Amino acid sequence: MRNLVVAATPRSGTTFTSVALSRMGYRCGHEQVFQAWKPWGFRGWGEFDGDASCYAVPYLNELPGDTLVVHQVREPLATIRSLANWGLFRPFSIRSHIVLPLVRFTRGQPARELALSFMKVHSRDAWRRHGEMARVAKHWIDWNRAIELHSQEAGLEYVRYRVEDLRGAKLLELAESIDVRTSTLPVDRLEPLNVGRMSRFPDVSPNDLPADLRSEVAGLARSYGYEFNLPL
Repeated sequence: MRNLVVAATPRSGTTFTSVALSRMGYRCGHEQVFQAWKPWGFRGWGEFDGDASCYAVPYLNELPGDTLVVHQVREPLATIRSLANWGLFRPFSIRSHIVLPLVRFTRGQPARELALSFMKVHSRDAWRRHGEMARVAKHWIDWNRAIELHSQEAGLEYVRYRVEDLRGAKLLELAESIDVRTSTLPVDRLEPLNVGRMSRFPDVSPNDLPADLRSEVAGLARSYGYEFNLPL
């Protein structure tokens, strides 16, 4: 089978795609080959045929030349909302950056802190912005642009899918591109996309985005086939 990487921003449904491909007989890990705590990049596939991971993006130029890069996108405002509720780009506070990390470490749950460290290194322009929504929007722009740019620079085959479309014929099309021959479509049995807790940001509109980033978010969103109406 052909190796692939499903690259995306966080909160874009990579778990969904990993499980769907795995149930079709393709050994697709989810953040197994590329993890936040593995800052050394690509070191081989291990027991997997491919990986679906937001942490693959900085290392696409290290992949073997026959790897397929699948750029997965999700409706932009839903992704930005979910990223904001995840809290990774939250401005510093005693509670969120000292108290809660200590609690998670004592419970053996350091994943969020590892992800935070990873993004501070690899998404620096986003972290230079002031305000959580500005950071999240900038990260969404930069991470998606980087997937396409790094794939082109490495000469890798690149395809893009909207996760909302990965049903039926589209899912079979993706499976065939990595030499998976099956007529089994397990998607109907999968859980819906995990959109995360919505307590802090129950909804996000274009008005919530920084004015200097709205047009860039809109342009990318439309190029991916999503409607995006800017405020008048």
